[in-house]
Amino acid sequence: MHLHTGEGRLRRAGQSIRFDYNLKDHLGNTRTMFTITDNNDIQPLQSNHYYPFGMRFNQSASYASTENRYLYNGKELQEDLGLNWYDYGARFYDPAIGRFSTVDPMAESYYGLSGYNYVGNNPIRRIDPDGRMMSEIYDLGGNGMYAPDWVKNKENDQFEWMDNVNSQANSPEGYEYIGASDEDVVEDVGLPADASTIKYGKRSGSLQGDNGGGIAVVKTATNMEGTIDVDAEVSLKKDNVTSNNKMGKTFEGISVNASFSQESKSGDSNLNMKYKGNLIVRNGKNKQSSLLTSSSEPSIKQKGTNVTSASINIPANQIKGRNSISISIRVGTTTQGLLYYPKPPEMNWSN
Repeated sequence: MHLHTGEGRLRRAGQSIRFDYNLKDHLGNTRTMFTITDNNDIQPLQSNHYYPFGMRFNQSASYASTENRYLYNGKELQEDLGLNWYDYGARFYDPAIGRFSTVDPMAESYYGLSGYNYVGNNPIRRIDPDGRMMSEIYDLGGNGMYAPDWVKNKENDQFEWMDNVNSQANSPEGYEYIGASDEDVVEDVGLPADASTIKYGKRSGSLQGDNGGGIAVVKTATNMEGTIDVDAEVSLKKDNVTSNNKMGKTFEGISVNASFSQESKSGDSNLNMKYKGNLIVRNGKNKQSSLLTSSSEPSIKQKGTNVTSASINIPANQIKGRNSISISIRVGTTTQGLLYYPKPPEMNWSN
C-alpha cells in the first residue's frame, strides 16, 4: 500500500515505513525514483525516459514491490485492458497518439484546435494539469519559462531573444515577431530551414580501340546529388544576459553546410567521372567560397560513391533585412581522356 505525496510516496517495507523520492523535470515527469536504505545508501527504484508526447522508452524495470505508475506529468498510468492511458482527471490521455480519448470540456476556448488535441501540440512548453485547460510552464518568479521567442529589431535588422514575447501582440514597439525556434530565423532570412537536395544525371563518353583493331565508344553515366542544410548559429553569452534575456541567448549568424555526392559507372574504370568544386555563398555584395573536400572520418555510403562537403558561416552583422542570399555548389570534372562530356553542373538555391 502506498501513500503518494508531491515529492514521492510513503510505503510499508516490512515492519517499517520507507519514503521513496521522485526526481522530476520541468514538466513534472517522473525521471527517477529512489530511496535511502538503512545504511544511508541511495537505492534507485525506477528510471524513465519519455518521447515528447509521453510514451516511455528504455525505462528500467521497477522492483515488483515498489512499482510506480505516477509518471508523465506526474499522472497515473492506467494499464487496465492494455490501454496504457494516463488519468488527467477530466479525461484520459493516450501517449501513443498524443491525443485525449474524449473531447475537451473547455473546447469552446480553442476554436482553432481539435477537441482531442494535447496542449496545442506543444508538449515541451505546455502541460494540461487536469485535462481541461492547457497551461504554460512558469518559473518560481511567475515568468513564462517557455514563452520566449525571437524578434527582429526593425531599426538595425538584428535578431534578438526576449523572454516575455510569444506573439506580435506582445512584441515591443519597433520589433517584428519572428518565432519560437531557431529555424524561424532561418526562414525569415529567406533560406530553407530543412535540408534541400538537387539531383543531376549526366552522360559522357570516349573512343577506344577494340580487340578487332576498330574503334569503340565507351560511355560513362554519372549521378550527382547536392544537399544544403542551413542552421542558425546561436550561443549563450554571459555578457548578453539582461532582465529580458536571462540566458543571454545570442544570434551569431547563419551556417551553410553542403554535401556533394557522385556515383559514376563506365565500361572503363579510368573514365569514371570525377568532380571537384566549391560551395559558394553570395550575400548582397559579399561572396564566400569553400572547397568541397572528402572527410577523413569513416562514413557509410554506397560502393563507388564519392562524397565531399564544405561549410560557410555568415556572421550576424552581415545579415541585413532581406538581403539577396544565394547558395551554389559548382563543380567540374578532372577526368582525362574524355571525348565529350556535359557542361559541369551548377546547383543553385536562393531566397
